[in-house]
Amino acid sequence: MKLFRLFCIGITFSFFLPSVGQDLGFSQYYNAPIFLNPAFTGTSEFTRAGLNYRMQKVGSLSAYNISQLSFDHSFVDYHSSVGLMIFNETDETSGYTHNKIALPLCYDFSVTKDMQIRFGLEASYSQQNFNVGNFIFSDQLDAFGNITGLSAESLASGKVNYFDASFGVLGYSKELWFGFAAHNLFKNNISFMEGSDYQLKTRFSGHMGYRYRFKAISRNTRRNIAIMPTFSFTSQGPLNRLDVGIYNVIEPVILGVFYGTDPTAFEENNFISMMVGIKKNTFTTIYSYDLSLSEGAARQGFHEISFSYLFEITSGKPPLGMRRTKCPVFL
Repeated sequence: MKLFRLFCIGITFSFFLPSVGQDLGFSQYYNAPIFLNPAFTGTSEFTRAGLNYRMQKVGSLSAYNISQLSFDHSFVDYHSSVGLMIFNETDETSGYTHNKIALPLCYDFSVTKDMQIRFGLEASYSQQNFNVGNFIFSDQLDAFGNITGLSAESLASGKVNYFDASFGVLGYSKELWFGFAAHNLFKNNISFMEGSDYQLKTRFSGHMGYRYRFKAISRNTRRNIAIMPTFSFTSQGPLNRLDVGIYNVIEPVILGVFYGTDPTAFEENNFISMMVGIKKNTFTTIYSYDLSLSEGAARQGFHEISFSYLFEITSGKPPLGMRRTKCPVFL
């Protein structure tokens, strides 16, 4: 059974190579703001720490895990922000891992009294790994399934290291926000096969949303009550993803429902994401569950949880620069 499992993994390897060239993301995309767009760096106008974790399990296969730890800080008097993002994805079946560290920088300025524009740049370093020693290829097996020797397949190494860059633009007023980002600008060769060339495709994304606050009700109850319809579209090579949904905030409770699909393969890729969370002062946590709606797809669902904490200034008046329009995307 162990030999059979290794053989299956080896066969899967050839199909998996192209898929590692696509970025996997989070259903709670606005709760992973730096991953979505480097222009979101510093939009809280305080020091912010965030943690995101996503676990996918299909059938009896082992989990595919994605996690991210991020920090960002706003120098409000200088209209600039800096951040740090540490990203990891792991496929327990194949032994594939991807580790990334990114340093985003952002500058913002006022277009009008009620409109802000932010420009973000990000430099990153990534390492992708395969445990190639676990793979057994078909040319190593005889008719009875016995391993007869080494494979003629050329695996350059189990590691691919590369630098990359991203940029983004974000505009917002008190209620509306819109943004665009482009990741993987260097289109690095990430192939593990010797002599082959597989470029990491640039990931383009556009996002928009609107926050409507029920002022009269909020004033009477002294609670933040709002609804937030949102939109996000991502394109990377042949893959596309469209997400539309709505948050309902009745502080301290956050509820959300989102629908996602690939518009170019509508019948094959459909899912619904249900979210529930708590916001208490400067701490926010949200759990979401994604369920596939496509026929023949695994029904186990994907789990995701996010945490965010603001190290808020609590004494004295905030600097003059901090009294600018704040980004409405954050709950």
